[in-house]
Amino acid sequence: MTKTNKSTETKAPKAQYPFRSKASIKTEIAESDTFMLACLQVMLERQTEHEVATKSTLNKNRRGFMSSHAVNGTALAQKAQAEGLDAEETEKARGIVSRYTKQLAEHFRAQALEADPSLAAVAAVFGC
Repeated sequence: MTKTNKSTETKAPKAQYPFRSKASIKTEIAESDTFMLACLQVMLERQTEHEVATKSTLNKNRRGFMSSHAVNGTALAQKAQAEGLDAEETEKARGIVSRYTKQLAEHFRAQALEADPSLAAVAAVFGC
């Protein structure tokens, strides 16, 4: 009877998740003003033109700011583009943006897939 030594058996390497996770996005938002401001702009871009113009959430499309953040999120994003935010506004924006890690993860995943279509095969392993 032969024994196999499981510690010496080689296994296929597990696929690494190639995209930013919600947790990593939340951490980076907390630690980096530059990244947080970029995420704020992503959220503004996910609003429809009408929602940006009216600073509201008209469409229930699960994109952009929810209605409770529409006015402040839009105003802060527009001010950040135009002239920048002071420290208090930056922290207010951070609090808003940190609520949208799921949408931001979807955005960064789509961006990565567009930049490198070969990631689609790895994404399929994770059900993305």
